[in-house]
Amino acid sequence: MKKYNEKQRAHAARNVSTARIQYQKRMIFAFFSMVVLVCLAMFVFGDASMGDLLCTTGISIATVAPAAVNISGDAGISQSAGKLVKAKVWFITAEQYDDDQAFPTRSGREIGNIPLKAGEYWHYIKTQAITNPDAMIGGSLSDVGGTLTNEIKLLLAGISDEVLTLIESHMGKGFYVVFEVCSTGKKYLGGGGCKPMILQQPEGGFLNDKTSIALSFKNECGELFSTYVGNTPTIAPATIAAAASFVLTSNPQYIFASDTTGVLCISCTGITDTDANRIITVFGGGGTNPAKLNQDADGNILLIGGDDWNGALGSQISFKIMRDGAASYKLIEIAGTRT
Repeated sequence: MKKYNEKQRAHAARNVSTARIQYQKRMIFAFFSMVVLVCLAMFVFGDASMGDLLCTTGISIATVAPAAVNISGDAGISQSAGKLVKAKVWFITAEQYDDDQAFPTRSGREIGNIPLKAGEYWHYIKTQAITNPDAMIGGSLSDVGGTLTNEIKLLLAGISDEVLTLIESHMGKGFYVVFEVCSTGKKYLGGGGCKPMILQQPEGGFLNDKTSIALSFKNECGELFSTYVGNTPTIAPATIAAAASFVLTSNPQYIFASDTTGVLCISCTGITDTDANRIITVFGGGGTNPAKLNQDADGNILLIGGDDWNGALGSQISFKIMRDGAASYKLIEIAGTRT
């Protein structure tokens, strides 16, 4: 009986070994079949990458290495303290953005001037003594990706008519919001060309313990706050009369008077060292004979392609002021629309 049991065990062990070998053979055959399939597909499709073809067959490979990330967690108090956001935010509604022009693209983390419709300018909300604004960053993951969240919260002391009108007219609508870090003067933008921030439901009111209201702007997208290097003008554009030059002021926006008999404006005066690297925008005033900007022989105004700019109604052009020598300056076009 004992010998019979030993024979059974030996026979079972041989069966298991045989099954294991057969399974390994099938797996090897399946692997090489898949390799042959990939090679055949590369021969048929020609320009398909190996990564694409492997993905189609169910094999995933890492093809992109992450960029170098060097982050120091040893930040000083000036960078890590609370209440860093200046008690003032600038904003425009999505309707104020001139969507006939492309929304500025981000270079690294920086984003430039948002083009406004003629006559429009930024507004601001200044918080009053209760607390500094909170600029919050969040996110969530899903099975196929994720979402990043930007939110700016402001707690306002008192309730003004302007705030009530803002809520009544624009709750649930799109905004572009800029806030500044007080210690560095660095500005950040919430909202992009395709996904502005949304004014949320307010909280607060005329309560027993205080009279205040909390405003919140929020969006969910694929980008966090951008570093804003554009303008936030809070006054209407200054008018340029019919002349061969115009005088620069602290205003970052200008608009030609209409019907200037087609005068060519070829220079800008009143520039000082403090104006270097400023960005200014000029709007067309339109009319039967709108004004023009042209590139003069001395190169004080440099236009893209050297093409004149026609100040038709709805057109605009932006310049960056650059220093050229000890007391010489140039206006260099960085963006513009031509008709």
